[in-house]
Amino acid sequence: MQWFSTMRPSCHVGVIVANGHLYWAPWACDCNLQMFGAICWAPAGDFAYYQQAGPDRLERGPAAAPSGNATAPGSDSLKPGPNDWPTYRANNARTARCEAAAPEKVRLLWQFQPKHSLEPTAPVAAGGLIFLAGDDGLVRALEASTGTLRWTACVGGPVRYPPTIAHGRAYVGSGDGWAYCLDASTGKLLWRFRAAPIERRIPVYDTLMSTWPVASGVLVDGRTAYFAAGLTDTDGTHVYAVDALTGEIRWQNNTCGHIDPVSRRGVACQGDMLLYGDRLYLAGGNSVGVAAFDTATGKCFVNPPTGIGANALRGRELTLADNKVMVSGQPLYSTADWPVYDNSVRWQEAVVTTSNARLSFRQMPAGLGEGWLLVATSLDGARTLWTQPLPAEPVRWGLAVDSQGRIVVSLHGGRVMCFAQASN
Repeated sequence: MQWFSTMRPSCHVGVIVANGHLYWAPWACDCNLQMFGAICWAPAGDFAYYQQAGPDRLERGPAAAPSGNATAPGSDSLKPGPNDWPTYRANNARTARCEAAAPEKVRLLWQFQPKHSLEPTAPVAAGGLIFLAGDDGLVRALEASTGTLRWTACVGGPVRYPPTIAHGRAYVGSGDGWAYCLDASTGKLLWRFRAAPIERRIPVYDTLMSTWPVASGVLVDGRTAYFAAGLTDTDGTHVYAVDALTGEIRWQNNTCGHIDPVSRRGVACQGDMLLYGDRLYLAGGNSVGVAAFDTATGKCFVNPPTGIGANALRGRELTLADNKVMVSGQPLYSTADWPVYDNSVRWQEAVVTTSNARLSFRQMPAGLGEGWLLVATSLDGARTLWTQPLPAEPVRWGLAVDSQGRIVVSLHGGRVMCFAQASN
């Protein structure tokens, strides 16, 4: 028997077997699941779930040096500074903290409006540029001081997490199953690596996407880039460490999706990565809420799931707090097999901490109109320093603070806004 931990049919409808396929109809409940909507499964036959990646998965771009290392002209001209925001939520621990000072009084410095509506990623900032991508498959670099478009690069699928900037490069995980390394100054391709075991596309909400999208984003630590490809544990999950400059494989784990090979349950790729010490963490879905890997070997430190309940941690956000890796983002509807930290806090906004303030998004209270606010409070939370109305809802964790204290916000629909210190 195979256990589908990522989804379930409606309580009183069941599944539909037709045309040699298995169909799930949409359901409205909020069980501890990962995938929602109308879903179709097909026979897998003798598909090799655990196939190893070889050198043929790596492709050099036109901007790569002939030797294969990334000493291409211009690739070292843009490097993150100590107060930059070069990756999702500022750093590899996803603490959303920076040492730059936020404006004491805010004004709109610039805004960027793309030519078409899209779902953007959160922004990142490094070297005087703002980087972000979106579900249109475009990676964009904007001048931090003016919002002028510096360059645009196209990848083969939607992008859910922002680029990571390191070594003068922009690293992007794409929905086409490839991880991309671009020159951060020009957007030219240095290399790309196919993390998906095969080239295969399925329709996902009106977009063609790989069965194994690089849905974790790319985390870079020193000379190593980490990323994961997959959608459900049933179809397999593939985690890689590659040389950040050349794209060459350092290790790979192709079996963590089926830690229990009988039921084919294990780690899914359902969120971002986090690095702490010698452990790489991945938001792993509802069979394995948080998966830990050895950064040196790729060994997965997860025991096989037991039983048939979806009792793992629920959520796709990982963060490091008080030396604990925590997962959040969704309510928990069944008792988890992990510690649940409640204490006295009943709710809290997504908060960015600078050297002098805390920044958060708040929805306008009922009765005061529709809309969202960007709010700055004192570090102790006792005083509101200023509020800034926003014309649309911000994307998840859609805020970055660059080294000059400029606040960059990405909104649903694709608009990017930058706020800076106002004149007294």
